[in-house]
Parts: sequence; structure tokens; C-alpha cells
Amino acid sequence: PPSSIASLQTQLSKQPQNLKIREALGSAHMKKKDYKSTVNVLAPYANEISGDGLIDLAEAYAALQDNMNEIRILKLYAEKNPTKFRPYFLLGNAYKINKKFDEAAKSLRQAISYAPKHRPSYNALLQIFTETKQNYESRVLLGEMIQAFGDKAEFNNGLCKLYAIDNF
Repeated sequence: PPSSIASLQTQLSKQPQNLKIREALGSAHMKKKDYKSTVNVLAPYANEISGDGLIDLAEAYAALQDNMNEIRILKLYAEKNPTKFRPYFLLGNAYKINKKFDEAAKSLRQAISYAPKHRPSYNALLQIFTETKQNYESRVLLGEMIQAFGDKAEFNNGLCKLYAIDNF
């Protein structure tokens, strides 16, 4: 509610260094889809805020179509959480949207290495290989998906289609 935003702003004006209040205010702005205010509150403290604050900030940049800053913040998130899959998954998707397919594939591979059962990471990587017509990579990835998730018709259909396209 707006009253909580007002009270958070009052608290923050009294304690500008308090990151918990800052992140709560950023989050409240995010819920209201006030992306510019989210950026104004969180961006100056990007190096100090928590992972949740960084995600809010990255999402705000994405909503404002500021892709370079979105990627910069997601890289920071990945540096702060080097062994978690989520930063790499989000970064891979940001790169994919910006048509930076090599970086996207690298980030998504990293996400898969930390969470070998995270299906959306595989799906995003497969989309990249399909879009860039890397049929060999697609076939290898579908093989990995069969190993990770079991023998499913959708994977076999994809493999069959790729073998047909490549005249095997």
C-alpha cells in the first residue's frame, strides 16, 4: 500500500544507509510496477544489497528495457552467488533476449552444471540452439535431457526431426 511506501521513505530519509529499509522500499515500488523508483532507490547501493534486492533491480532494468544494466546487475548477482544456478539462469535468459547467444549458452550451461534437473535451463538452451540452427548441439542436448529427465516422447520427437533435417 502507498502508506507503507510513504513510511518506508520516511524511515529511509532518517537512515539512508539502512539496506533492509532500502530493499523493502525498492520491493514495494517493484510491486507497484514503479520501475524508475525501484532503480532510483536500489541502483546507488547495487554493490551492497542482497540477492533479492539485485533481482528486483535487474527486473526493474528489464522492464525499463535497459538491457546493459540488467545484464550488469545479473553478473553482480552471479558473482555474489557463484555456486547457485539461479543467477546464471537469469543471466542466460537476459543474454538470450539480447541475442548474445554465445554468452547465453555459456551462462545456461553453468546453470545446468549447478542444477542438473532444472528443466527451464535446458529448454532455454535448446531454444538458442534451435534459433541459431545448431542441430548438432541440439541433438547432444536432447541426449543429455533424455539422461536427466528420462525417455520422453518430446525429446525423441525432437531428435528424430533433427536427424531427418540433417539427412541421417
